[in-house]
Amino acid sequence: MGQDPLCRPKESSPSGRGYVGRIPNLRGRASRVSPLTAPLHPCHGRYNERPAPWTLLYADDIMLASEQKEDLQRQTQAGVHQGSALSPLLFILVMDAITRDLQRPAPWTLLYADDVMLASEQKEDLQRQTQAWSERLARFGLRLNVKKTEYMTTNLDELSTIQVDGNDLRRTDYFKYLGSTLSADGNLAHEVVARVNATWLKWRSMTGVLCDKNIADRFKSKVYRAVVRSVALYGVECWPATKEVERRLSVMETKMLRWTAFLTRADRIHNEKIRERLGIAAIADKLREIRLRWYGHVLRANEDTICKVGLDLEVPGKRPKGDRSNGGLTHFTPT
Repeated sequence: MGQDPLCRPKESSPSGRGYVGRIPNLRGRASRVSPLTAPLHPCHGRYNERPAPWTLLYADDIMLASEQKEDLQRQTQAGVHQGSALSPLLFILVMDAITRDLQRPAPWTLLYADDVMLASEQKEDLQRQTQAWSERLARFGLRLNVKKTEYMTTNLDELSTIQVDGNDLRRTDYFKYLGSTLSADGNLAHEVVARVNATWLKWRSMTGVLCDKNIADRFKSKVYRAVVRSVALYGVECWPATKEVERRLSVMETKMLRWTAFLTRADRIHNEKIRERLGIAAIADKLREIRLRWYGHVLRANEDTICKVGLDLEVPGKRPKGDRSNGGLTHFTPT
């Protein structure tokens, strides 16, 4: 197939572009910046589609390569149907092509589907970036959704926001990025609450299986581990987890397992016995296992991957006196 100008491969395209690499990158960046004097200004935005990019695809013919015949030229007569697997691919190609010169290396620009995250150490620079993206998108028939675009800064003394086309962006102390809640101060308070609520919601939807006495405990255990606990452990790879975080997750899991086993505290059965009966390891142990597995994956990754860039990123500034936080890296230090 002939190469279209919109489909050129991106230079120095790093591997590991999934959403899992972006969340630890941004979370680790925020957790290491918050105790320092140099602030971070991230802006999370979404854009609306307009028909202009798709009319460009109709304007030019496409070339089809065949082993039996010469290259055939065909006129585009039908668009991509809604829900087609090609629709997001074409949209990403268009976005990558029209914003190629505006994108900065990770972690300063993160793109995933119709989400874009811009970050800068200077508020004025972020203002220029956001305005440039808005103008570029409008030039090619797209529109930045100002109502869904949020501005956050790790400088808690900064009270103002930035503007796009004269409109103030909504200022927030936390926002959800690819299903994970990121806070300006780098802590996990909002994320833990969101994970616990989402896990309980999933558990309630599975009570028809988990709370059925006619179903074997072995099958319930498989369902719980695959469906329920995976929700609680989403995006935990780079959590700077504390004992309080582990305690809240353990309390949540203990209640679920007791309901599943039809036991209460009045039965005076230890939590360890319930876990042995259901064959389920403690969620705190799984939390540490996932984080250590991810750390090993990052160490083995290429130097240009997003996760490795976030790990090796050096943040300017000085720590306040007495601050010992290390963005979660101290949890991986061997003893």
